[in-house]
Amino acid sequence: PEQDVYIRKFFEGDGKYKGKGVGGFEYSHTPDGPVVGKVGTGLNDKLRELMHKDPKGFINRIARVHSQGQLPSGALRAPALINLHEG
Repeated sequence: PEQDVYIRKFFEGDGKYKGKGVGGFEYSHTPDGPVVGKVGTGLNDKLRELMHKDPKGFINRIARVHSQGQLPSGALRAPALINLHEG
């Protein structure tokens, strides 16, 4: 299923993204709710670089993700970014 999540913070990229692109982001289900998981796939190189250069421009934005369901903890199983809502 698809659902919206809130971008809360980023984690560092590895390999070719080390020092110049994010590895992905941590998310919550509500703007002020607890961080429940991470999304590290579905981001293209350009978006990873933009998020690294201007993290504040993306924090609290809404991201549309696809997953294989939701775990009891609230985390999504294998979430992948589809797109960002305009904002």
